[in-house]
Amino acid sequence: MNLELISLFVATMTTGLMAVIFFTWTNAVTPGIDKLTDREYLSALQAMNRVILNPTFYLLFFCPGITLPLATVVNYYAEPSFVFTVLLVASVIY
Repeated sequence: MNLELISLFVATMTTGLMAVIFFTWTNAVTPGIDKLTDREYLSALQAMNRVILNPTFYLLFFCPGITLPLATVVNYYAEPSFVFTVLLVASVIY
């Protein structure tokens, strides 16, 4: 395997993991807490934040912000192509 493929794989996996977290939050957690009163909502979110915000989450959350630009640079120097363009757009959007 070469560096371009490894960087693309890592960027894809870390971005995919965050997409799963965002999808799960949107489709499982949000509809459930939407039915709570304001006080219960605040209490539930604070309790979830205490559990969710840990070193593993921070690593997963910030990895795409590092791996996407890194993969973009690596793929630019390999040969500017469609892959580079897609990575550049993904890096800017993320």
